[in-house]
Amino acid sequence: MAREAGKSAGKAKLPRAKAAKAKAIPVARAKARKPAAQPQAPAALSELESLRKALAEREARLLMLEAQSSMLEAKLQVMREVARTSSSDFSLPEMLELFMDVVLEATRTDAGSLLLVEEGGLRFTVVRGPKSDKLKGQLLPHDEGICGWVARTGEPALTENPQRDSRHSPRISRELGYDAHNILAVPLKGRAGVLGVLQLLNRQGGKPFSHDDMASLESLSVQISMVLENARLFESHQHEIKRLTSLTEASQVLNSTLDLKRLLKLVMELAARTLDAEASSILLKDKKSGDLVFEVATGEKQDVVSTIRVPVGEGIAGWVALNSQSLLVPDVSRDPRFFKQADEKTRFITRDILAVPMTVQGRLIGVAEVLNKRQGRFTLEDQKLLEALAHQSSIAIQNAGLYADLQESFLATVRSLAQAIDAKDSYTAGHAARVTSYTEAICREMGMAAELAGRMRLSALMHDVGKIGVPEAVLCKPGRLTDEEFAAMRRHPAIGAGILGPIEQLSDVIPGIRSHHERWDGRGYPEGLVGEAIPEAGRIIGVADSFDAMTSNRVYRPRLSDEVAIEELKKNSGSQFDPRAVEAFLAAYAKGAVKTEP
Repeated sequence: MAREAGKSAGKAKLPRAKAAKAKAIPVARAKARKPAAQPQAPAALSELESLRKALAEREARLLMLEAQSSMLEAKLQVMREVARTSSSDFSLPEMLELFMDVVLEATRTDAGSLLLVEEGGLRFTVVRGPKSDKLKGQLLPHDEGICGWVARTGEPALTENPQRDSRHSPRISRELGYDAHNILAVPLKGRAGVLGVLQLLNRQGGKPFSHDDMASLESLSVQISMVLENARLFESHQHEIKRLTSLTEASQVLNSTLDLKRLLKLVMELAARTLDAEASSILLKDKKSGDLVFEVATGEKQDVVSTIRVPVGEGIAGWVALNSQSLLVPDVSRDPRFFKQADEKTRFITRDILAVPMTVQGRLIGVAEVLNKRQGRFTLEDQKLLEALAHQSSIAIQNAGLYADLQESFLATVRSLAQAIDAKDSYTAGHAARVTSYTEAICREMGMAAELAGRMRLSALMHDVGKIGVPEAVLCKPGRLTDEEFAAMRRHPAIGAGILGPIEQLSDVIPGIRSHHERWDGRGYPEGLVGEAIPEAGRIIGVADSFDAMTSNRVYRPRLSDEVAIEELKKNSGSQFDPRAVEAFLAAYAKGAVKTEP
């Protein structure tokens, strides 16, 4: 049994050994075949590389599509703004600011500028990026930098290394302390040529601008150029409408008054409002010294500036007067002709000035100027408008001068007539002149307008012209007048009104002449008018006439003292005299404005 079991065990072991051997053969064969699988590795690597390239291409395509999407979105936004150029709330400066923000976002750029072509160079109108506030408003010469090259040639410019580009000017970079690592600039073109330049600096992430970027920006610049040209056309039309409206308003102002100072003030207020200026002024040439003197001024410092005199040839206004040429100065701090004393005296800070000559028949009479445009800078269109207003003002000054000469000639004639009347009675010599002076004092105290006060003055000067029709024996009689003589004396106001009646130009002064002997209580003559039914001129002249009559020597009595005469005015206020006129006279007397002869 044991032997059988041993045999059985031996037999059992044999198959396991064979099985182990059988298993070892495939492993050995597998190990023997392993080198044969190595040729498949390059194919897998190649497949991985192809996949990597495909992913990179897809990523680049996605980035490109994203950039194109951003640019399309930017174009849509720009086109929406194009439609706004004809709307009432359109503002070109705001629109250009928006365009720059849209472009920088679409191109993922750190900094950029929009420069507009103007006389003398390219103006940095919109600036984004570090220290942009220092650059905005500066004027870049046409021949400087890449922007200057783009504006001159009308061609775009792309540079990955500005320091090695001969077109690049490092001046501005040095002044701002900001380096340009890559630059893309395209022209903004209109029908008549280049309108401006759109410049981008330093793309985000350090990646330089590409030709695709340049093509996209050129496409966008077409839309911006369209907006810019349409906006300028719109603004040109608006400016022309404003100019014609202002000239129409100026014509109405010039025909509204003969008060030259008030007239010129209204015109310069109109100029400041129309040209959006902080202040405006007219300087007239002094006939004696030849200096320019501020005749009118608007703005915060108008009272102080009126004391300043500017010699011809000095300052901006002096240069304009000397050369009879208009002058537009966008930055007075850089102009050696600027008259700094005016700013020092008024503490007004002048930034920019537009000044034009005022001439009459080729002869300089003064200078008109506006200061500190609130939005933007003064333009040649602004200059044309100010020149037109200055021309109208010059004509007004000439007409006012002629009228003043005519008025003075007329007044001289009236004075001679008044003196001739006074000469009929030696006791009333100078009476008309004194009554006129007292009347003027009352008018000033009552705050009367200059034009109305002028009519009062004429009425006072001629108030006794009717005494021409009164017999000299009655005027000079030393004793009490008879009823018949007094009736003759009472007729002189009506006689005076009748003498002047045919003269149409004096129609406004006749009521004062006719009514200066009426009484507040209705007991006066010639018509017995009561209270405010009496013309105001008659009420005022009545007070002045009575005071002079009381304080002057007469053939029938000596003069009364001022104190007695004033008491008489007070006592008869509200009966004989208009209380308001008496009150104004007493106030003027208290201020020393009424002077009587000793």
